[in-house]
Parts: sequence; structure tokens; C-alpha cells
Amino acid sequence: MSERARTTFSLNDRQREAVEHDEGPLLVVAGAGTGKTRVITERIRRLLEENPALSGENILGLTFTDKAAAEMKYRVVQATDERGKDVWLGTFHAFCLNVVLKPFDSDLDPVEDIDHWILLRRNMRDLQLERYLKLHEPGTFLSDFLQFFSRCQDELVPPDDYDRYVETLAQRLEAARPQLDPEDIEDREDELARQRELARAYRVSDRLLRDRRQLTFGSMILEAERKLRRDPELAARLSERYRYILVDEFQDTNVAQIELLRLLAGRHRNFFVVGDDDQAIYRFRGASFASFKRFADFFLAPAGRPNGHLALTENYRSSQRIL
Repeated sequence: MSERARTTFSLNDRQREAVEHDEGPLLVVAGAGTGKTRVITERIRRLLEENPALSGENILGLTFTDKAAAEMKYRVVQATDERGKDVWLGTFHAFCLNVVLKPFDSDLDPVEDIDHWILLRRNMRDLQLERYLKLHEPGTFLSDFLQFFSRCQDELVPPDDYDRYVETLAQRLEAARPQLDPEDIEDREDELARQRELARAYRVSDRLLRDRRQLTFGSMILEAERKLRRDPELAARLSERYRYILVDEFQDTNVAQIELLRLLAGRHRNFFVVGDDDQAIYRFRGASFASFKRFADFFLAPAGRPNGHLALTENYRSSQRIL
């Protein structure tokens, strides 16, 4: 018996059901130690084994860390023939930068948070901070700003949209002013001034990065989503190329990443996503159980599969006492 056959034979019933899923979207809810990565690897192996005409280049696998991506790539290459080497396996950020953006803007340069912080610190005057400035330590709030900008990008809110939101706050204040007492007016004016300061800092940060052709991790996905939305032909080409899309650790996806998947869906909608609803480790980046609901709304319901999910419950990592 071959190594690949032994691997398939050792799958439990639920894992085999997931691996042998027909075309179309499927959500696999899997707890820690239940074989999430193994199921994805076997799914890719089966796709290539049962479709001799299918190229590895037609399969896209996405995850959240370089280490996880490298492990998936190693397992796929070990479990498949030569075509497995051509399967694109990497992080969301690497995909957005190298597949969606760099082919059109080759001089784009990713920037680390510390470099972004230094860039803002060197251009403090442009930020025009007042309420968020401490004279004894001018850079105190910059790290908070970076987190705020990143969360905006995770929610697909660019600087222009945030500007519009702040102006909506101003209009609401003016409309309510006759009914407010002086103390309420003072509080709301102060909050509006803070929001305007945040919006200005966000806009300046965006300009500074664009002038230098730099991208933060958050802006990689935001810019890729905007690129695909504004260029339907590009989205269609990528959808045609990646006929099967698999996502590991799906619980860690945020609004921007799910919208990116939606734009890549095309006609095939062959999404195979695996995640644990108890392990959204990137909650600070917008990840939550809502990822599963969005997947159901975007992919399962339109495909006529409102219950298109299954759960892996057998744990291979820990003893019953630990569980």
C-alpha cells in the first residue's frame, strides 16, 4: 500500500466526509487537535488525484502565518505528485501583495509596524495633534493610532470613508444642538474634535505611505480588495485560475479577508474553509464567530446549502483528561 493510500485510510469518518466533499462551498468546524491541516492536505491530494487534468496552479490555499503555510506546503508536496509543487499556499498578506498588487505595482514595499511608527514620529507636525499630544512624550499615542488605522482597514474603511463618517457626526451635532444643554454640547464638540484629529492623522498616514510606495499589513488586504472590486476582469481571471480555494484557521478572518474571498468566488464558489469557533486569536484584528455567519450568508445560502457544514470532534492531540 502506498504512503498516500495509508494516509487516506487512516482518516476517520468525519474527516473522510470533508475530504470527499463534492464541488461547492463547505465549512468545516474543527476544534484543536482534530486534524484541520491534515484535512486540507488530504482535500488537495484528492482533488489532484481524481482530476488528472487539474493543475496545481488551479488550487489556492490561504492561512495566517508563514510557518503554517510552510507546513501545509511540505505536507502537500509529500502527499501528491509533481503537481503539488505548483499549488499556491501562503498567507492572505502574501497573496494580496504578490499575486494581486505587485504584478501591477512592482515597486510596492511592505513596511513593519515599527517603521510605520517611526515614519509618523518623524512627521508629527503634519499630524497636527492637539488632544492626542503629550508634550513630555509626543509619540505616546502613535502605537494606538497604528492599531486604529489597522482596524479601519480590516473593516474596509479607508481615510475618505472615515472623513465622511466624521462629517456625519458634525451634522448630527448641529441638528441636535437646539435640544442640548451647554454641558452636552461641550462634550460632543470635544468628541467631534477628537474624531476630526483621528481622521486627519489617518489621512496623513495614508499619504505618507503612498508617497513612499509602502504598504502596511492591513493596507495590503484593503488595497487588494479595492483592486479586485475596481477591476472585475482581474477578479474574473483570478477566479478562473484558482478553481479551488481552501482556507485554514478560518476563525481568524476579518471583514476585509472575507470580502476578498467573495470577489474571488466567481462562478465556481469552490470554497473549503476550516476553523475553530473557540479560537479566534486575531480578535484584535476583527476576527470573531461572525466569520462563520458571513461565510454562510455569502456562500452557503446562495449555493442552496444553508447547512453546508460539518464538525470534526475527535481529538488526536490531547488525552480525555486534558480535554
